[in-house]
Amino acid sequence: MKKILLSLSLIFGFTVYVGYRRGSESFIKNSEIASSQTTEPTTPIKTGVLPNATAVANLKKDALKSQAAIRPDDENYDYENEDWGDGERETRNAKKVQTASSRTPLSQTTLTDKSSARPAPMPMMNKGQYKNGEYTGNIADAYYGNIQVKTIISGAKITDVQFLNYPNDRQNSIRINAYAMPILKSEAIKAQSAKVDVVSGATATSGAFQESLASALAQAKN
Repeated sequence: MKKILLSLSLIFGFTVYVGYRRGSESFIKNSEIASSQTTEPTTPIKTGVLPNATAVANLKKDALKSQAAIRPDDENYDYENEDWGDGERETRNAKKVQTASSRTPLSQTTLTDKSSARPAPMPMMNKGQYKNGEYTGNIADAYYGNIQVKTIISGAKITDVQFLNYPNDRQNSIRINAYAMPILKSEAIKAQSAKVDVVSGATATSGAFQESLASALAQAKN
């Protein structure tokens, strides 16, 4: 009797175990199926795809409207076509031309300021060593007679020397002086001084000429 009860217990226990095992496997399988059905399918993200033309246009229009909020004076601007109307464009161009024409170039302003700052030119003054006029020199001894000259100053320079007296009572004196006097006169005007070279063959005449002219120029000194 005990053996029969033990056998029945074993058979019942095995049956319960098998049923529990099958029930567990079925529960796990059903759970996996349910979870796979409730999970949203994952859609792969495509990279490198540009937005369509409509999206770009909308973004551009939004950006232009943002600029319009910053610049309220551009209310006539056509933000969709990125342009002002004809009337507004002409008005703006006219304003630009008027503004540009009202500006004074920097270089012109600088030159005007410099020219206005310059002092008025001083009148030309007589800066020569002689005063303008006619000056007569002293009488000088030329051994065979006397020599006296007059000098003419113009523009503060010696422009002419005239002989008022020279030895002319002898034919030889006339010949020598006729030769020497033009040379002495030319040399004095060239040198602007009484310091001239002695004319060969007319030593006495040359010395007397220098003496008389020097006294005349002393009077003409500034």
